[in-house]
Amino acid sequence: MRFHFDELPVIDNHCHPFPTGRVPKVIENTWTISLNPLTPQEIRAGAYFQMSTAEMCRYHGVTDVDEMLLLREELYRRDPRAYTQKLWADANIQMLLADIGSPVTNKRLTPEELAEFAALNDSVEVRYINRIERVTDDLLPLGLSFPEFERRFLADTRRMAAEQHLIALKSIIAYRTGLEVLPAPRAEVERQYEAYLRDNADKRAEKYIRDYVFLLSGELCRELNIPLQIHTGAGDSPLSDLRLNNPLLLYDALNDPRMQNVSVMLVHAGNPNTEYAAYLAAHYPNVYLDVSSMCPYFAHTVEDKLRAILGFAPFNKVMYGSDGGGIPDHHWFSAKYFKRALARVMDRFVEDGILGVSFAEEAARWILSENARAFYRL
Repeated sequence: MRFHFDELPVIDNHCHPFPTGRVPKVIENTWTISLNPLTPQEIRAGAYFQMSTAEMCRYHGVTDVDEMLLLREELYRRDPRAYTQKLWADANIQMLLADIGSPVTNKRLTPEELAEFAALNDSVEVRYINRIERVTDDLLPLGLSFPEFERRFLADTRRMAAEQHLIALKSIIAYRTGLEVLPAPRAEVERQYEAYLRDNADKRAEKYIRDYVFLLSGELCRELNIPLQIHTGAGDSPLSDLRLNNPLLLYDALNDPRMQNVSVMLVHAGNPNTEYAAYLAAHYPNVYLDVSSMCPYFAHTVEDKLRAILGFAPFNKVMYGSDGGGIPDHHWFSAKYFKRALARVMDRFVEDGILGVSFAEEAARWILSENARAFYRL
């Protein structure tokens, strides 16, 4: 193969903290993003488990998967910081852009867990992103008047961004009411807000509020001069309804004046609707995407998906990300495997006369680190 990107530096555009106290007793559960009760046997039967544990066996110098899992558990338990830092050095991961609003459930990260995450990763740079829904979810139960709710949302989000030194805000509206964000007159939103206070099971009313806050966040991102990450596509089943998460549903939002001149990151590239996300990146100057979650959780399919993405999206608008969580091994494997997949894709592009060698090499650096550095002004 012509290209080898193993030594190139990596910025992980989208990942999650991995508190040691939350590692599940059944370690196989860290190999899935589903919240459904999958059995260890069906997780082990998947391609991602097989290919990643084979790589982990090579890294640890053993051949048996169960022996390797026991070995990594002991090494991680004994010194999680040293274990993590060796993984980052091996994959040349230099920076983590961590979503500290995770998980999608309300079992929020504690200050102690965030302090532990910072300590585990003091050999690399760590930058933080948090979710607008965390602010909204805290305010809705208070029964505030609509003007006060709006004022508090803006003030509390500004304070969150300043105190946590956020490099971006993020929305998981895809999980709440879906990506079809529809602008509505403020007076109608206020009316629906009052309906929601009377009945918080009123999903129609909730959607008006979520959509309004989403667009308000666009204005706030422009004010703070930071991007807005948007979860698109696959997520934690059954909370993630793929029928509501197609990035094309963002049409009205992307064309709303409140989202103009706001840098938008389509997290997970709308996977499995990756070509749609790539189409938006190609047609809207402020829209970008990352490959997180599809690499590593969708295993070897990332290669085909990446070829399709790069058929539409400009190479300087695509970024690497892992969506890693649970244990640091997922962040590590994702970076290792993605570099190989990217090398194979670039090799095929050159072989087919699509790209020249020098451009392919430069584009690989862009995707692995430089695009993120420019996008977030790191």
